[in-house]
Amino acid sequence: MPEPAALIDVHGRKITHAQVQQSLRVTVLASSFGTIWMAMTLTMPLNLFMEAIGASGVVIGLLTTVRMFAAGMQVPAALISEKIGSRKRFMVVSGIVHRMLWFAVAGLALCWKPGAWWLAPAIIATVGLSDLAGNVASVTWLSWMTDLVPARTGGAFWGRRQTIVTIAGLGGMALAGWLMDTFQYPHTGKTSPLGFALVFAIAAACGVTDIALHIVPREPMPGARAPHRSVWHRLAAPLQNGAFRLLIASMGAWTFGSTIIVTFSYVYLKRYFPVTYSDVSALAIANSLGTAAVGVFIGSMLDRIGPRKLTALLLAFAPLTLVAWFFVDTTFVTFRLPVIGQCTIAQAIFLLAPAMFLNGGVFNSMFACQMRLIAQVSSVSGRTVSMGLYWASVNTLGALGALSGGCLMDWFTAHPVPCTLRNGTAFSFFHVIIVLFTLLLWMLAIPLLWWGRVPPPGVTPASRPMLFA
Repeated sequence: MPEPAALIDVHGRKITHAQVQQSLRVTVLASSFGTIWMAMTLTMPLNLFMEAIGASGVVIGLLTTVRMFAAGMQVPAALISEKIGSRKRFMVVSGIVHRMLWFAVAGLALCWKPGAWWLAPAIIATVGLSDLAGNVASVTWLSWMTDLVPARTGGAFWGRRQTIVTIAGLGGMALAGWLMDTFQYPHTGKTSPLGFALVFAIAAACGVTDIALHIVPREPMPGARAPHRSVWHRLAAPLQNGAFRLLIASMGAWTFGSTIIVTFSYVYLKRYFPVTYSDVSALAIANSLGTAAVGVFIGSMLDRIGPRKLTALLLAFAPLTLVAWFFVDTTFVTFRLPVIGQCTIAQAIFLLAPAMFLNGGVFNSMFACQMRLIAQVSSVSGRTVSMGLYWASVNTLGALGALSGGCLMDWFTAHPVPCTLRNGTAFSFFHVIIVLFTLLLWMLAIPLLWWGRVPPPGVTPASRPMLFA
C-alpha cells in the first residue's frame, strides 16, 4: 500500500499527508458516535430487552443468528462496490438506512404489551434488515479505511482509535442502564417500554450522526481491480490462499465461541442474580475501560511482535478472564469508601467488575488483530472482496454459535442439573459454555492460526504442510 503522501483520491487528486491525518481524526470522531450507538443497542440493551419481554433462549440466540447471518451481505456488497466510483457514497447511503431503522425498533419497543406474540419476530426482522444495510456499509468502510490508514503506523492508529471510541461509548452504556432502571412500572420493578424506547431512539440519533460525519474524510483510489474477471473467479481467488482459509477457520472458531459468551453473559446474570440494569451497565463499562486501557499499547504491540503472535497470546488468555463466573453467588458485599461512605452491591458485580475489565481488553483487541491479519493474507487487488468473504464466513460461524447457545440455555431451563458449585450457585448452561469456549480456543483456534502463518521470504507454502491446502 502506498504511503499517505502518494495517495490519490477517487477524483484523481493527490491526498497529502496532512489531509490523511485530518481524515483519520474525523473518522475517529464519527466512530465515537457510532460506539455510543453500539453501546446503547447491541448486545447488552437489546438482549436484555428480549429477556424482559420473556423471550426464550432460542429466540434470543435467533436474534444474534439473524444479525450475524446478515454478514453474508458483505460479499455481494464488496462485488458491487468494485464496480462503482465511490465506496464512500455507497457506505454513507447504506449506513443511513442501517441506523434509521433503529428508530423503528424504538417504536416497536413502545408496543410492548403482555401477550404480544408478534413483538419478538418483528424486532428480529427489523434488526435483521438494519444489519443487512449495516454490513453493506461495513465492508466498504473497512476497505476504505485499509487504503487510507498508513501502513507503517497502522497498528498504532487502530490502537489509539480503539481507546478513544471506547471511552466515548462509556457514557452511552451508563445512560442506557439509567434509563432502563428509571422508567419502570410502579410497584413491579419491571422496566417500562418507554425506557427501552428512549435507549434505542437516542442510539439511533447518535448512529446517524456517525454516518453523516463520514462524508468529510477523503477517499483514496482503491487498489487495482480486475473487472474482466468473473464473479466466481474473484470469490475463489482469496480461497486459493491457504493462509486465508486457515485464518477464516481459526477466527471462525473464535467468533463461534465468543458470540455465545457475549450473547448470553448479561442475560444469565440478569436472570439468576439480584442485579439492576445499572449494575449490568457498570460491568459493560468495566469491559469497555479494559478495552480503552489495552488500546493504549495494543497498537505498538501489533507493530512490534506482529498480529499473529499477539492474536495467539490473546486466544490463550481469553478463557482465563471468565474464571470469575464460577465464583459468583446471590449475596451482597458491604464496604466503605473514603468519600462516599458505606456501599452495598451484589457480590456478582463486585467480583465480575475486574474480570470484565480484563475480558474487555482481550476480547475487543481481537478486532484490531484481525484487521492486520486480513491485510497480511490478502492482496491489494481485490481486497474489498477478500474482506467481505472473510467477515461473512466468520460471522456465519458466529451465528451458529448464538443459536447453539440458545438451545443449550433452554435445555438447562427445562432440565436443571442437580449440581451446585462450592459457593452454592447452581451449575448452569453458562458454565458449560465457558468450558466449551476454552476447549474451542485452545484445541482448535490457536493451532489453526499457527498453521496458517505466512511463510518467510524464500519459503513457498508447498515446502511445509498445510492443514487445508
